Amino acid sequence: MGRTVPTLNQSIKATIHDLSAIRVGLTTDDKELWDEFMRTAHLNERAISLAVWYDPFDAMVLAMLFKQFKMIKKLGGDTSEWHDIPLDEAQSEPAEATDASRTA
Repeated sequence: MGRTVPTLNQSIKATIHDLSAIRVGLTTDDKELWDEFMRTAHLNERAISLAVWYDPFDAMVLAMLFKQFKMIKKLGGDTSEWHDIPLDEAQSEPAEATDASRTA
């Protein structure tokens, strides 16, 4: 009996394949950058697979943006102005815990 639901890894690979038409129109140098950028979609795959995603593209883009954020920080990017912005505590809880607290 086979798997009927694709894994996040399989979904990301399929999405990258679907976006390959964009790559065709890029210059050779940009193609190399595009490929490197697309590879970042697989970073933190384990962590993002724990969330419920309706569209694998959302998870893929989140992983890619997180990688870019880490690179900005590593290069000395100043994000101090963000430190005063409060995070919504309800958003930081897993969806299951939030749903369970509503029924209790």
